[in-house]
Amino acid sequence: FFFWRERKVRSMATDARRKRVVAPPPEPLVEEEDGVEKSPLMQRIEKRAEGAIAEFKDWLRFVWDGEADCEGLRRVGQCFSPTRAGNKEKHETELLEREMRVESGVLPLVKAMEEAVSVAESASRDLDAHTERTRTLATEALSRAQIAEKLLGKALVHLSELQEAYSSMEAGRSKAQQARQAMEERLKDAQANEKLYNEALAGKDEEVERLRRELEDMTKAREMADERASKFERCWEEEMRQRRSLQETVFALQGNIRILCRIKPPCSGNARKCIAASSMTGEVELENASADGRMQLSKFEFSYALDEKASQTDVYKTVSPLVGAFCDGADACVFAYGQTGSGKTHTMQGDLASEGQRGVFARALDDIFLHASTREAGGIPAYTVTVTMLEVYNDTVRDLLAPASASLLDVKMGGSRVRVPGATELAVGDAEQAMRALEEGKRRRATASTGMNADSSRSHMVLSVRLSGKSNNVLHLVDLAGSERVQRSGAEGTQLCEAQHINRSLSALGDVVAALQRQERHIPYRNSKLTSLLQEGLRPGSKVMMLVCVAPESCSARESLSTLGFAQRAQAVMLGSPDGKKRRPVST
Repeated sequence: FFFWRERKVRSMATDARRKRVVAPPPEPLVEEEDGVEKSPLMQRIEKRAEGAIAEFKDWLRFVWDGEADCEGLRRVGQCFSPTRAGNKEKHETELLEREMRVESGVLPLVKAMEEAVSVAESASRDLDAHTERTRTLATEALSRAQIAEKLLGKALVHLSELQEAYSSMEAGRSKAQQARQAMEERLKDAQANEKLYNEALAGKDEEVERLRRELEDMTKAREMADERASKFERCWEEEMRQRRSLQETVFALQGNIRILCRIKPPCSGNARKCIAASSMTGEVELENASADGRMQLSKFEFSYALDEKASQTDVYKTVSPLVGAFCDGADACVFAYGQTGSGKTHTMQGDLASEGQRGVFARALDDIFLHASTREAGGIPAYTVTVTMLEVYNDTVRDLLAPASASLLDVKMGGSRVRVPGATELAVGDAEQAMRALEEGKRRRATASTGMNADSSRSHMVLSVRLSGKSNNVLHLVDLAGSERVQRSGAEGTQLCEAQHINRSLSALGDVVAALQRQERHIPYRNSKLTSLLQEGLRPGSKVMMLVCVAPESCSARESLSTLGFAQRAQAVMLGSPDGKKRRPVST
């Protein structure tokens, strides 16, 4: 038994020495079940290591079992063999020697195992490095493959774009070829037409010569027509001068300030009337109570008189000659005068929305633009129409075409013309534009309700129309605020202040009229803003018409008498002519 065990140990040690591992060259990698690549060398090393470990375990098991057997033999020898028992020490020595021999045989085996483990570890490290390099190369190859895939995609896109461009070029080329063919056909047609035209024009020389002679005749006829037109224009200018001279004579004979008395329809049909007018003779009769209470009849005679049945058209018929004189180059002024509630605003402005109820403002503007269109149709240079709308409120001048927040204005005299610096001068091209401006100014005018008039004007409204051309003349259309007695109107507070300013400005107008009647050298135009604005219309050479409006009721007889007396004094005014000569009007 001991001999067999020793030989087995020696054979195992010899095999261990012979089986020392040398790392072979790297071989192709093999993929394991879990996805990790492993070389055949590594597989062989692992198999050898597992075999060596199994042999070592067998040897240990053998040694352990041998020691157990020796111990059993020793015990058997002690019990049954006296000979072996006597030689106990000898056997123990032999056992120790055998153990030492076993140990000496095991140590090389252990060393061989350690060498095999170190070789396995070195091979494992080499394998890990090789695996890492392989992974790096695989990653680089994958990234390069991805980049190559992207470049391939871009190349495919670019290739598709090139194909589309090529298709477009082919389509354009085909279209160009078609266009070229069409142009060639048109060129052939043009050449054929040119040939036909040349053949047709070959025999037109005589016709061209005839047309040339006709053109010369037409040129001569045009020159004659231009000469006749210039002659007609000179005749027209001479006629206009004669017409203006005749108008000056007529106005001088009638008096430069003409008076139209208009009676307002009564507010109530049952009211007692105290006034009557005759449109044939221009006479006006007023029945009023004297100071001692007796009734007396006052008679007045004016240029024109209209009763309560007269229409707006009848009123404008008397004003239209003055508007015609203005269109011919004269300064003119038309203003309505009378007590509050006597119909002045209705006479001057009327209802702009109704054709039959339009007042003097709208009808005069229509006439001005009609006259301008007639001049233009006759080949006479047209003039520019400029409109300004002002109101005199509490002796201050305000611009009705500007916003309500606009600053107050001042009246200045520049040379022979009145100027209002800062006032809106609106150039109008037709009657509709002028009507819109008139509507805008009408909305901004100051009005209030009093005991005598539900819609009383609390300011003097001045519409100035200026013509710019050969002459620079102006037409003032004035809607004066009505004079009132505070006892009847019941004005108080702000309205009382307005009434005082209205009466004061009308008194200043009366002073101007009185100074003109007395032919004084100094005329007090600057006593109020109103008379300063009307200075152009009340100077020598101007054509003036005053529309006197009176109420027919007996309760207004006192105010009507005062109004008619003022009109009679104004009618006696002798303004004179533009040449400075005084002409006294025909007595009435």
